[in-house]
Amino acid sequence: MTKTYSEILDDIVAYYATHKRGTRGTVNAALGVNYENGCTYTGCAIGFVCGFKVGEWDSYGSFDDVCYAEGDYVWDKFLPEYRVENEEFWCDVQAFHDVHFHWIENDRGGSDLTEDGMKAFSSLKKKCNEY
Repeated sequence: MTKTYSEILDDIVAYYATHKRGTRGTVNAALGVNYENGCTYTGCAIGFVCGFKVGEWDSYGSFDDVCYAEGDYVWDKFLPEYRVENEEFWCDVQAFHDVHFHWIENDRGGSDLTEDGMKAFSSLKKKCNEY
């Protein structure tokens, strides 16, 4: 069964509380995100919901190679519970995930939301009713 937008956001925040996001620094709109160890499934919100295993994402080269083809998302790459076919939602999720100042490292191997992150998360949760 496909999860709701709100449930997906909860899953992503919960996952990254105990897993590294993999990003460093800020996002450059023209160049994308800087990843510490390459663009791995564990560091990318879209990679996480596709269920890729360690190293598998790297073999594709980029997000575009994995989930985007000829101007459209390849929805069957997403795990069934995350197969919400809404490009705007997934762009918002990835942008939220990639903003460095939304997160602060914790002692559980991941990151918690900062005050700014909580505000952005709350804003996204409210937007869930508009998708």
